[in-house]
Amino acid sequence: MAPTLFQIREWLRVNLKNTLTLSQIAEHFHLNPDYLNRIFKQEFGTTIKAYLTDARLDLAKYLLLTTNQLVEEIGRTCCFPDAHYFTRVFKQRNLVTPTQYRRNYAATFYNNSQLDSGTDFHQIVQDLERLGHNSSFKNKSPKIPNFFGILGLFM
Repeated sequence: MAPTLFQIREWLRVNLKNTLTLSQIAEHFHLNPDYLNRIFKQEFGTTIKAYLTDARLDLAKYLLLTTNQLVEEIGRTCCFPDAHYFTRVFKQRNLVTPTQYRRNYAATFYNNSQLDSGTDFHQIVQDLERLGHNSSFKNKSPKIPNFFGILGLFM
């Protein structure tokens, strides 16, 4: 029986910490890579690579808020090849660096929960950002836009 796209998306979410290529993913599900990417984009409005990047950034945000790991370690944990690339992608998507993000939001949820593969990072990060926007401890950095709802990650 062929897996559904929702099962594939869930498998991707659970395997975020693994370095995955489209070819490896397609091979795992016995599908053609181009076909898999095309039907994934039709269903979810994003490519597999973009989905993985956004999901890894959600995981990175969660780790920034709940651990005291170095930014470089978080980047490696989230499968970014080096700290500079991680910081660049993070800033492109969030308009602040990982360090600025941590400074702005970590006080609302620092070291407060356990990480497991079933954690809904998207919802946690949304809740934390909402709390951070309503908090008086924040400095005057620009507000971080909410990109999560656009792609419906982890829903």
